[in-house]
Amino acid sequence: MNFWQKTGIVLAAILMSHLIDSDNVTVAVAGLLVLLLGIPHGATDPIIYNVIDSKKLTVKASPAFLVVYIVLIASYLAFWILFPKTSLAFFLLISSYHFGETQFVNAADKAWKKYFLAIVWGTSVLCLMLLAHLDVLQDWLMPIVQSQATFDWLDLNKWVLMGSTTAAAIAAIAIFDRKLLLKESSELILLVLLFNYTDVLIGFAVFFCFWHSWDALLYQLQGLRRIDKKLNLLHFIKKILPYSLISIAALTVFTVLSIFLQFELSWIIVFFVLVALLTLLSLIH
Repeated sequence: MNFWQKTGIVLAAILMSHLIDSDNVTVAVAGLLVLLLGIPHGATDPIIYNVIDSKKLTVKASPAFLVVYIVLIASYLAFWILFPKTSLAFFLLISSYHFGETQFVNAADKAWKKYFLAIVWGTSVLCLMLLAHLDVLQDWLMPIVQSQATFDWLDLNKWVLMGSTTAAAIAAIAIFDRKLLLKESSELILLVLLFNYTDVLIGFAVFFCFWHSWDALLYQLQGLRRIDKKLNLLHFIKKILPYSLISIAALTVFTVLSIFLQFELSWIIVFFVLVALLTLLSLIH
């Protein structure tokens, strides 16, 4: 997705946030975006596993894949229950890399440079996104962090953190892949506007879907075309649709259960934990 398309989406998100003052509408729009555009990019995992394992483009999930997924799901959820603070830190770390991964998939000339650019850029984006809405973040995360001093420190230093991480990202791009400097700097400005002038859920959903998931789907499609040159976008969507629906159903069930059972954590955090799980699973291939 090019810069001008993203600009239009950001302006539309800002306009919607100012015209519609309804938490229910905000949750519905953000949730719909994540479910329709965000979740499907992780639904390719069984297909990609088959390509890596057998070099064949088959849709059916193999027994080995299911075993790996079930073990990872159980382990990750148990880890969140037993060690929530460590799990939160791990989630932020893998998200920093994962969000930057698609941004620099064709950047630099060495793998380690791509990894470095991805995590520095992703860390900047997370700081811009989360610290712009620190009051909301505190309400959500206090049951996990359980430290008012931590949020007081973040509030005191949020501008320093946002500025320094953004400067680090721009500096890293200038050093390792200067031809991307104008594009990435412009997009960071767009994200600053998005995160500061929209609701936190809308900001996350727009970023997650149009900066990360859409590009990830296109890169996955390009990779799978090496196996099947006749594969087009429509056929690709049909192949991942069953797993997308399963993922959406699972997220919906767990989120509804969290509300019904009145977990100590906000249902929104439970939803993000499940999104984090899908992020982790997508990294295993």
